[in-house]
Amino acid sequence: MADLLFTATAGLRTFQQALNVTGHNVANVNTEGYTRQRTEIVAGTPQLMGGGYVGSGARTASIERVYQDYMSAQLNESYTYQNKYKTADVYSTQLNASLGNPETGVFSTTQNMYEAWNTVANDPATNSSSRFLLEANSALQQQVQTYRNTRSDLHGQVNGQLVSTATQINQYAQELVKVNIDLGSVAARSELPPNDLLDHRDGLIKSLNQYMDVKVFQNPNGTVDVYSSDGKVPLITDNRAIPLQVTYNPMEKFDPATGSVTQSDKQEVWVQQPGTGQQIIVTNNIKGGELGGAVSFRKDQFMRAEDELGLSVVGMSIAMNAQHRQGFDKAGVRGSDLFSLNDKSSALMSAANSYGGSDNTGSETLSVTGTPSSAFAYKLTYNGLPADTYDIVDSYSNESIQTGVTAASLSAGLANFNGTGVTLQTGAGTPAKGDTFVTYTTTDFFAQLEQVAYKDNRNSGTIANSAITINLDKTGLSTGKLKSDKNDMSNPADFAQVQNQLSKLQPRSYVLSYDGSNYSVTDARTGVSVSAAQSIDAGNPATLSTLRFEGLQVDIDTSAGTVKAGDKFELRFLNDGVVSFGQEITNPDAVAYRGADTTAGTNRPLAVGNNVNAANLASMQDKRLFLNKTESTQGTYSLMAGNVGSYHQSNVTSMTTQDALYSQLSQAKDAVSGVNLDEEAADMMRFQQAYQAAAKIMQASQTMFDAIMGVM
Repeated sequence: MADLLFTATAGLRTFQQALNVTGHNVANVNTEGYTRQRTEIVAGTPQLMGGGYVGSGARTASIERVYQDYMSAQLNESYTYQNKYKTADVYSTQLNASLGNPETGVFSTTQNMYEAWNTVANDPATNSSSRFLLEANSALQQQVQTYRNTRSDLHGQVNGQLVSTATQINQYAQELVKVNIDLGSVAARSELPPNDLLDHRDGLIKSLNQYMDVKVFQNPNGTVDVYSSDGKVPLITDNRAIPLQVTYNPMEKFDPATGSVTQSDKQEVWVQQPGTGQQIIVTNNIKGGELGGAVSFRKDQFMRAEDELGLSVVGMSIAMNAQHRQGFDKAGVRGSDLFSLNDKSSALMSAANSYGGSDNTGSETLSVTGTPSSAFAYKLTYNGLPADTYDIVDSYSNESIQTGVTAASLSAGLANFNGTGVTLQTGAGTPAKGDTFVTYTTTDFFAQLEQVAYKDNRNSGTIANSAITINLDKTGLSTGKLKSDKNDMSNPADFAQVQNQLSKLQPRSYVLSYDGSNYSVTDARTGVSVSAAQSIDAGNPATLSTLRFEGLQVDIDTSAGTVKAGDKFELRFLNDGVVSFGQEITNPDAVAYRGADTTAGTNRPLAVGNNVNAANLASMQDKRLFLNKTESTQGTYSLMAGNVGSYHQSNVTSMTTQDALYSQLSQAKDAVSGVNLDEEAADMMRFQQAYQAAAKIMQASQTMFDAIMGVM
């Protein structure tokens, strides 16, 4: 009877456990991340009896999770990319609304500017048309400012996302370490791990995948190591959490004028490598999750749009400035820059210009010597005999500067005239009454293009970033190619050379690296190597090295510092130009709509009503000046807008695909691992009946035992 009782008791225990597991499944039917459990029942060890081996009932071998590793891995991968595309969509939608429509924003105001130049060309001598032009330029500046505000806001949003997401990742990693400790303790006791604890671990891993893509490595002791999906960023190793840190990109810009340091507008994800303790930037190693979505948007759409918009706005500004300098304004002064790209004050050329009026009847010439110390534009009128004097007025306001200046004093040279630092002097020939002469200063065309580099604050060298300047390549200009060379663009050949350099510009920023002997240049966004010619130009000091590539000239002045092996700098010529873009001319009289009289030299304007330069400026809209002379200003902007829109649409498509895939995989996983109430109800009835049957066996055993005892 004891054997029968033992068999019945084993059955009762086994089916009671099976009922408990079934009830546990039913109770967790709506628990997120719960994996259905199953009781594995095996026959008990048979006992040798007189006639052979007799079974000893059943026992519970284990309680297994109905779980498939590959399916969970697929689901986590889909989940991490689903969150990536959703996060990127939040930012991409904003940028697409700002830049993706070529009919609004910067593009539309640029078009308005060209239309205003057509108005000036149709009615050149009227101040109202010039004022309309300056209003259009002002509107363009405001639209660029609006973009800058959007740009700053998006960088702030992405930076905030990196900080908050890294905090969540670190919290989940710490929780996972605690679970690792519990699982390792169970493994050390050679026990099967509690299934609910494994579910908790899987839930934490899934939560990590919400924020970044992770790869899990199972250890023999029951614990797991967790890395980024490329295996290069450790989150948990040797059962120790490696926290992610978020701080600003080390590239900083020092402004020598204010003595202040401009911090990078981008934050980066850092990690301290186990063993070495070295802190490295791992931002670009993260491909999935909310963190990967923010990083992908910033790198693949935002940074690209910054440089492509830079080519459009900066390229347009340089081209328009150069063309504007080919003409003369209403007062007969050569045009200056319409736009500034670096917030710097205009730098005067080392000499002033002068010319005689086209309707002069005398033969006298006027010369200007000395280096100007201030800007001026003066008109001199000869009063004739017997006075033999000159009256001098401001060319724009017609306010008197000086009257009755004798011919003798002017011929001798009026030293440091009116505090301008130059000397006025008549030359050979005789003036006639009413003859006029105009003298004026011009500014350096390249001065308001120059940008300075960003310096990696981890550099071991002592050179300041402001000692590395970026400008258009000056090779081929009439004034030479040295850093110190100035140019006012009055030479048509120089104008053509500037257009040639514009055509070489590429929409990107660069990283400048030094290996101890040579400099190398790479695309800051993609890491692609850029071929750069390095030289020390004759005429420059030996401490000034020059790199030339893609239409740019980078001058590296080591006279006040050193560059050490491993030092890095960033060159953001186009992007910085947009950030500092501003309207330069605000006086309608300074609009250079008149052409130059090339038959009498390039320093004399055509008639007041002439519109040659205005017409040339209006036609710049359609000139293919960029990307190897294949695209106009319109074309470069459309390419940028198209790429912004293409990324946005591609991201939406990927998001929709991942949503569908995740739903499909979730259903497949639930079909295998989820709780099915119909199945559980059937199991409940089956185990309940088995339990009742085992109880009957026990009852029969008791009855038989009682019968035997009654006989005795």
